[in-house]
Amino acid sequence: MNHMFVAPPEEECLIQTSESSFRTARVSPMEQFELRYRQVWLYAMRHYPLMPPDPKTDAKLFANFNRAKADEHTVCEMARLAYRLGFRSTEIEELVNRSPDRAIARTALLQARKPGIFRYEPQVFELLVDKIIECFQNAIPDQAKTSPEHLANFSTDLRMRCSLSRM
Repeated sequence: MNHMFVAPPEEECLIQTSESSFRTARVSPMEQFELRYRQVWLYAMRHYPLMPPDPKTDAKLFANFNRAKADEHTVCEMARLAYRLGFRSTEIEELVNRSPDRAIARTALLQARKPGIFRYEPQVFELLVDKIIECFQNAIPDQAKTSPEHLANFSTDLRMRCSLSRM
């Protein structure tokens, strides 16, 4: 993924603290890729049950059984996260553009006005889709999972961390 990473000019690194919240941290340019890559990897680990690999062809399967397909929303959210963190590729951009939000926005625009009577200019249509997606992005999580800012307190005295239990 290193070849897909486009490092931002600033030293601020976006850090995902929960499914819906982020913060920034100042890190060296050398750490930018590592931190951002690990966040995409952690997303994949959190959601791997919803993203099984594509089923193989029937000829390669010993038993023909129904296998779950990857959850489209989860895959698109992972692509959106990767894009937001600075990873660029045609696959990522295709997944971002194929997002369920984009499909819903396109359908809403096309169904809002009777086809044959109304139409949208092609160059304006995608801008309108983007505006509707922006509206979707204003949704606030119902019960935002709060996570502590720091998982470990690095100012803790070493004697407190490295000792026998004091029960």
